[in-house]
Amino acid sequence: MKMLTFPRSLSAVGRVQFQRPPLRELHNGSSPSRDEATVFYRWPTIRHFRLLSRSKLYQLVLMGLLLPPATVSYTQGGLPGSTLSTAYVAAGGTLSLLLSLSHLFTRVIGEMAYLPSSGQVRLSTLTFLGDRRDILVSPHHLLPLQDRGILRGVEVVGHSRIFRYSTRYGQVIDRELMDRLLSLDS
Repeated sequence: MKMLTFPRSLSAVGRVQFQRPPLRELHNGSSPSRDEATVFYRWPTIRHFRLLSRSKLYQLVLMGLLLPPATVSYTQGGLPGSTLSTAYVAAGGTLSLLLSLSHLFTRVIGEMAYLPSSGQVRLSTLTFLGDRRDILVSPHHLLPLQDRGILRGVEVVGHSRIFRYSTRYGQVIDRELMDRLLSLDS
């Protein structure tokens, strides 16, 4: 396989040819690939949660960049105090909404899959920044809570969080496997 090199100048950009490695070289042999997992639950709107989380994060960064010039403008007399206080309240509201949404989104399970090679269950959630985080757990360490609402809970032994999923709005792909792994009666 040919090594990728970066051009030393802008005139050399057209001469560089990038080659994508074959698919089998993208996966590390020690980590299980996504192809060998049997997905039995998926929350279809997790992508919308990711978009909302990232847009709130970008909005907070934008507010953080705009507040110092607004403060300088206020101290020089070019901006009224009510406008500056409104900007600070909006930034505080954005921060509080980002923190509360991230608290919820990091606990919602986007995908549950069974890995037959290792006998583990993969729980996929979002991180604070909206990236995917996979947690590998033995099925014996999953303790489903007796919630009957829209969001049901799963506690993982040795983990401080209670993860949430929904059989009403989520897509249950293999009900039998899900009932067996989570020991559900309904």
